[in-house]
Amino acid sequence: MAFVKAIEDAGYTAGIYANREWQKNVLDMTQFQNTIVWFAGFTDTPQTAYHFEYWQYSHTGSVDGIASDVDVDMDIRMVPTGSLTN
Repeated sequence: MAFVKAIEDAGYTAGIYANREWQKNVLDMTQFQNTIVWFAGFTDTPQTAYHFEYWQYSHTGSVDGIASDVDVDMDIRMVPTGSLTN
């Protein structure tokens, strides 16, 4: 939490990146209820009991025109229903 406070005190928006094991066994997620969370879970559906705004469901992908494998993050931002305007 000290890292988040230092970032916010400097005038920036802080966030954390963690997988389920870090959320469950390393971090005290109650300290991050008001912090942006980027959850890394490479499954068909997010497998976490904790809140998150971004879900990274893959860390590999392909790009047209590049023959070899590339490291591509594929992320989804979780937005509450009705919070987007046209």
